[in-house]
Amino acid sequence: MDPMVNKLRDFFWIVLLPVSWVHSAVASWMIRLKSCQEQLSVPVISVGNLSSGGTGKTPLVIEVAQHFSKLNPAILSRGYKSQSSRRGAQVDVRNPKGPELFGDEPWMMAQLTGKEVYVGANRKALFSKFQMELKHGLVILDDGYQHTQMGRSINILVISGEQGPGDAHVIPLGNLREPLSAVRRAHAVVITTAHPQSDFVQEWLSFAQQLVPNTSCFIAQRIFDGPIDENECAVKLESYQWGGFSGIGNSERFENDLRTWGAPRYFKAFSDHHSYTREDIRQMVTSGKQRGVTAYLTTAKDFYKVAGFFKELQEPIFMARSHYELPKEFWHWMDQGVSPAC
Repeated sequence: MDPMVNKLRDFFWIVLLPVSWVHSAVASWMIRLKSCQEQLSVPVISVGNLSSGGTGKTPLVIEVAQHFSKLNPAILSRGYKSQSSRRGAQVDVRNPKGPELFGDEPWMMAQLTGKEVYVGANRKALFSKFQMELKHGLVILDDGYQHTQMGRSINILVISGEQGPGDAHVIPLGNLREPLSAVRRAHAVVITTAHPQSDFVQEWLSFAQQLVPNTSCFIAQRIFDGPIDENECAVKLESYQWGGFSGIGNSERFENDLRTWGAPRYFKAFSDHHSYTREDIRQMVTSGKQRGVTAYLTTAKDFYKVAGFFKELQEPIFMARSHYELPKEFWHWMDQGVSPAC
């Protein structure tokens, strides 16, 4: 590495390290301050992470909701960047402005699971407002690891196996919201990865075993599904010259996944939870056409936000989804954790 680059890296590390320590201490203090752990009248499963995104927690929420479908689970989400987060609302999948009103991830979860999804910054108040105990046998907290006001039967921590614990740092040195010691609050650790045998996965397993030896650890393998259209029909990519785009926490991972089908002629990465405009899509389509693109692939979260724009432009767009395969031991463990409270 260039000596100048080394010096710059060391300089920023020295400058940002104290800031990271302060952020870590404040985050831990705030979580302890807000912690109440009030138990609800129905079992609660929390699925969350320590990082600011890109671990695969939302697909896991979807898997959990589908597994416990007989309990008619309610999914509670903050509704990040949504217009309904402050007042609280139930996601209406028929509303054409759904992603803006309820948030892109809650909107996607409602579309893909067919379950009732609610958004609100105060999820304990949300539970009471909609009297969920009257019709739901289970509550799933999306991104609930730092939401300690509500007790939970199962507290799942999702960790990305695409980097090791040695590379995980608290903001601003990294993307952790709180220090790794927060793993102690987890009832189970789920490591998401496309490569279960990777060194990073083994490092996380060793780390968890040393820090929380009595906590269950599971590996969730990410499976990249073939592209589908709006009617969920399989698409043959051989008929198109395709490009891709995404506005998620880890666009680089999505681009790499797309490369399993070949090299995209064009790829555009937007910021996580990006609010797309017609002009965004027009500019992207123009750039894509200059490279011969005749169709676009994007994530499920982005698809539901932009499908209308692409329809206006009469440009094909397809969804490239992923899901996680978990061992049967995980679901057996989950069933044991929920059943006694039912």
